Amino acid sequence: MNKKILLLGATIIVIILLTGFYWFQVRPSQIKHDCSWVKMHDNAVPARPAMTKEELIRNGIIRSCNNEIEALKKVIPDANYKLGDMSVHETFMPSVDGVIRSLFDDPLGEATSCIEDGNKVIAAYKNSIPAIPAKDWYEKATPQEYTFCLHDKGL
Repeated sequence: MNKKILLLGATIIVIILLTGFYWFQVRPSQIKHDCSWVKMHDNAVPARPAMTKEELIRNGIIRSCNNEIEALKKVIPDANYKLGDMSVHETFMPSVDGVIRSLFDDPLGEATSCIEDGNKVIAAYKNSIPAIPAKDWYEKATPQEYTFCLHDKGL
């Protein structure tokens, strides 16, 4: 019976020592190691094919700007803007009658804005973009990140 009590006491002491060793030696070193590195991530970029102006309009990515250009032509009959015209310039804006003003406050501004926005998208879709997969990597933590992580993990 004495040997059983002695064996039980020794087992409890060993368990307490091993738990203490883990808690005060192994766990802090694991936390310090994990806090030394910050996981970085880049999202995947899907492939994007090149598209023409007609394909962009058909897919609803850009507007055709027909309504804006027609409203502009009612005010400035010699206005010859069209989507894809890369040289849209500000021109003199004559007074606008009440019918046109009800459609747009500024037909020239609406038309040129629509065309310029469309031209930016047309230029962006001129070349295709290959797919780029998502990637993860690790960088060394800054001193502030390291300190915050240690405090967050209880050290």
